[in-house]
Amino acid sequence: MKRAACVLIAAFVLCAGLSSILMMPPAASRPAAADAGRLDFSFQPHPGARLPLATKLIDESGQAVALGDYFTKAPVILVLEYLRCTSLCGVTLRHLIADTLNAIPLQPQRDYQLVAISIDPRDKADDAAKARATYAALLGGNRDAGLHFLTGSQAAVRQIADVVGFPYQYDPLVDAYIHPAGFVIAAPDGVISRYVEGVAITPAE
Repeated sequence: MKRAACVLIAAFVLCAGLSSILMMPPAASRPAAADAGRLDFSFQPHPGARLPLATKLIDESGQAVALGDYFTKAPVILVLEYLRCTSLCGVTLRHLIADTLNAIPLQPQRDYQLVAISIDPRDKADDAAKARATYAALLGGNRDAGLHFLTGSQAAVRQIADVVGFPYQYDPLVDAYIHPAGFVIAAPDGVISRYVEGVAITPAE
């Protein structure tokens, strides 16, 4: 009897343990400690902030440049992206260049400069040169003078992103960067004047 009782008690404990495990919410629905510190990956606008124009970057030919080299007499459209991106970055740039800039009577370099800076340190000058050629073709004609695709060190790019209010973080699980979609427009003196968020930009905007 004692042996039977012990077996029944053990069986009850095992069943109770299994029930409690099965009743627990799946891992995906349980709050993770890491999620508590997750950033809000949307723009944190800093209108009126002055971009760090002395920041050193690398242009498409592999030459060292300063961000301020592209701030002369025309407004600057500043896009933070990365060239390995297979989602937001390419869509944003294509909408901006092919659907918007190509549809309005503005000349690159004369009326604006477009400066795209990669947030991925794996992107190099050769990648930037290919990207420039690809997107310049969307404008048609010999209109690549005002398009610039730059790369740089993690510290340099992070400095620019922090002033813009552009949070980003690399996710090794998907080998991709989490970041907001859109761009900023800055005055010729480097002061941020406007944020345009999202991937679909109309010529009117």
